[in-house]
Amino acid sequence: MMKTKKLITICLIIFMTVELLFPLALMFPIKNIVNDGGTVVFEPVTHLYRIECLHRINDDNSRLNGYITGNIIYIFGQEVYNDTRIADEK
Repeated sequence: MMKTKKLITICLIIFMTVELLFPLALMFPIKNIVNDGGTVVFEPVTHLYRIECLHRINDDNSRLNGYITGNIIYIFGQEVYNDTRIADEK
């Protein structure tokens, strides 16, 4: 009788710990490296936010050469921060 009470208590503690930590684990980002010159994208499994660290070759056919650098942050799919710029190759 005493062993089953201990077993039930241990199972409840494990269940409560997993129940509390699982949503937090879904918030940690996964690093993806894009094959466009060095862009790195951080995004969790839940897709609540997305951080893009850009380092992309400027494929624009304009007079601006070089590459695009900067960071873009999305929350719930909406862009909230953008500091991208075009850096010249020299």
